[in-house]
Amino acid sequence: MTSGTDLRFAMSLPRQSAARVKPSPTRRELLGGSPIHRLPVEILAEIFVVFASLESKTVQKAGWTQILLVCKFWYSIACDVASLWKVIHVNPNPDWLRLCLDRAPRCMIDLHIPQLHPRDFNAARHIIVPHLHRIRALHFRTTHDFLTSNVADFLTEGFPALEELTFLPIEWRVKRGTSLGLSADAFPCLRTLVLSGVSIPREPRFYQNLRSFELHEKCSERSGFTIDDLLDALHAASPHLQELDLSRFDPTSSPSNKQAIRQIHLQSLRSLYMENDFVVASELTKHLRVPSNVTLRLRISLPSSGPAPRDTTEQLFAAILPPNMRIAFDSARELSIHIERNRFVVHVFDSTSSDYQINRPNERRSERVNVGLFGPYTYDDALQAVPTFGVSQRLTALTVNSPSIPQSVAAWKVLLGAFPLLNTFTVYAGRQMAFDGAVDGAFVGLSRERQAETAASISSSRRTPRCPLLKAINIVCLPGMGERRFRSGIGPFFNIVVECLRSRAGHAGRLETLSFKSFMHSYRTGLEDSHAELGKLVDNVDIL
Repeated sequence: MTSGTDLRFAMSLPRQSAARVKPSPTRRELLGGSPIHRLPVEILAEIFVVFASLESKTVQKAGWTQILLVCKFWYSIACDVASLWKVIHVNPNPDWLRLCLDRAPRCMIDLHIPQLHPRDFNAARHIIVPHLHRIRALHFRTTHDFLTSNVADFLTEGFPALEELTFLPIEWRVKRGTSLGLSADAFPCLRTLVLSGVSIPREPRFYQNLRSFELHEKCSERSGFTIDDLLDALHAASPHLQELDLSRFDPTSSPSNKQAIRQIHLQSLRSLYMENDFVVASELTKHLRVPSNVTLRLRISLPSSGPAPRDTTEQLFAAILPPNMRIAFDSARELSIHIERNRFVVHVFDSTSSDYQINRPNERRSERVNVGLFGPYTYDDALQAVPTFGVSQRLTALTVNSPSIPQSVAAWKVLLGAFPLLNTFTVYAGRQMAFDGAVDGAFVGLSRERQAETAASISSSRRTPRCPLLKAINIVCLPGMGERRFRSGIGPFFNIVVECLRSRAGHAGRLETLSFKSFMHSYRTGLEDSHAELGKLVDNVDIL
């Protein structure tokens, strides 16, 4: 870490042009063996810029200034690289602010303003005002109490070139909103807007150039900003908007609107994030139309009283997803479902790992959609809901994580019947559920229907087993059942597995891999016959 004394010493060194620096022979002898000192000045300067960029992402934002203390040669180069000084983390020392502005005379400036004493903020403000036409970004990271009239007066000065404006209080939750008089006239070139605890203007033209828009809690109560106002803002920003984050956004209630649903086409949108209650999410997303390649993160809290009796899991999902999300799911190749009593999460991946291994379930994949319901819901119909909200039939990998929720055979049949191209199927289940619908029901669902079951109510095509291209099945038992009870259920379970694979033989592709994890103790106690039978039906059986 650079001390204040060292930094003042470095700043006091005479400034020299890098072109005039001629190291003494002694220095050449001492440093000549280091390759970095033989680099051209231009390359060394670029290395400094990269280092400064990396340091800006750490706690010590101005840690890059340590390069000023290495030697006079490095110091002189750094002083002449204006891009090193254009990102300024304001502190109580006004000389530092003046120095940075002086060393980046023709650069657009990014200002990061932390919690400052009002006296120090006013001193910094007087230094900044003559350079307002050069300010490209303003980032406030302070307590909410810092947003006083001094800050409001500062913003009314007008920033004709400002592209990024951020107010993120350091408190975990904001208790009240503050009005800072934001307007389109003061910020005509705004491209990025991030607000929490700051009143948002209602005029749509304020948002017309936005590329990135984050709106969080306590931004609407002062101005009476409603969902209708937000739709107006999104419509104004729709040609260019690429990132939208409305997590914890709490608009005031909109008046009753009997007109047709507005369609806001966000044709340039790349990502949509929402962490909201069900009422706000369902009221907003029904108006949005998103591109097919959008990255979607929805974390929706359900009412503690639970859904209405008529609200199935399918209906809840339909209410919070943009209506054209079926197009967005069309490129899905892998699907992961997590089912618990107060949590239902669906993950969608555009591609799947070609070398999936059961001992690496958390390997990095290209997740694009993460939608979760949190709170009471009808988890009994969770599996049936998944195929209905638009996941592509071209899905090749499916993971179901259901630690404690049993699923009916009918539910497994609906889910597995929706994905004819599936080749990898993985189930995580608590041991107490492994033989109570969470796993054995899945194997029943994969079994070929008997002739009697394929009568009038079932088409003859169903005689082909579900997922005929299946190549790998991975079963992971999570802790939770006593060993004695687990042993008593393992025999009948393996009988179901054997019967499933026998029924598929000759009617579906041969299974290449069948993997069981956390079955070790039970396997060692009398399952040799089942293992031998499975070996005849599967190329590779792993019981770990």
